[in-house]
Amino acid sequence: MKLTQDRRRRAIPIVWLLASLLLIGCNRGAGGSITLRDTGLRFQHNRPVRSVVFSPSGEALFTASQDGIVRAWDLPSGALNEELRVRTGWASAVAVDPSGRSLSAGSHGGHVGTWNLLDWTLQSETTVAGDLITGVAFDPSGSSLAVAGLDGPIYIVDLADGDLAMQLSPGIQRTNWVAFSPDGSLLVTAHGGPTSESMVALLWDPTTGQELRALAGHSSPITEAPAPGLESEAVSIPGDVNSASFNSTGELVVTSGSDYTVRLWDALTGSQVVALAGPGAEVSWAAFVGSRSVVAATYWDGRLRVWDYELREVIAETNAATGLLLTGAVSLAGDLIATSDEHGVVRVWHVRFE
Repeated sequence: MKLTQDRRRRAIPIVWLLASLLLIGCNRGAGGSITLRDTGLRFQHNRPVRSVVFSPSGEALFTASQDGIVRAWDLPSGALNEELRVRTGWASAVAVDPSGRSLSAGSHGGHVGTWNLLDWTLQSETTVAGDLITGVAFDPSGSSLAVAGLDGPIYIVDLADGDLAMQLSPGIQRTNWVAFSPDGSLLVTAHGGPTSESMVALLWDPTTGQELRALAGHSSPITEAPAPGLESEAVSIPGDVNSASFNSTGELVVTSGSDYTVRLWDALTGSQVVALAGPGAEVSWAAFVGSRSVVAATYWDGRLRVWDYELREVIAETNAATGLLLTGAVSLAGDLIATSDEHGVVRVWHVRFE
């Protein structure tokens, strides 16, 4: 796999201090007021960006694009630190280990590579699926990697030798997302398929591979026109749970769906806590923001919305793209949000609670 060394490309050089004067959203939630501001940073790829992640320190942002390139950007300067090209096809998923020393990226053909971020050397490479990799996640120890494939199964890879340690088979057509709980005792996966029953998130024991609980509640809100002669029968459009992640204590899970909702779940019981129904637009990604009762979500209408889930209301929002928002990421400190759109543009937003 070839590592490119072109460092000439840079983000638009806009000073964060000046950009922070642009107030995008301000409201008062259960935890106080919140402001959402555009930092002015714009990171560009030639094709849509499918995955973004902050370093644990919040000092770097990593972007993976359908152009087959993973880029590392410095924060807050916006300088391009490094880039690499995956083996084949899209760079479809990216993750950084908890120490901030390693990066893994997935691509077409089920390929996953892991690089040392100190010198950008390739540490290991493995093939675990026959289709596109849709998600990668390090366990809290950084010793293993969970890999989600579009073909359905979830794979646990031992990073010490790159060998496949375990395969989880949900029996569902596709897997869209994978994430560990903060203590590593649980794994959550997000799924989709041709029926409402496929729109589910699953909780697993990552040490035994046992499926523990199903988080079922998302469903397709749309029906296609019936075929001639079958006017009495409605045909359900395929739907997806697009993302799933834990809060900082591991007690709650948030999911985003093609049914236009963000849903919160009790990780211990699997029961739904709340459903946050926004406008008629698919929710491509959602995640908790810091340790507060707040989640951020990206929508296909190009809006970034921040919800107070206790009040069940949007407390800040902004128009983050001229087209579809594909995914997002929140920094570990909860002070930054990154969004990516279908045009290959990644933007960074500053979050402040008062």
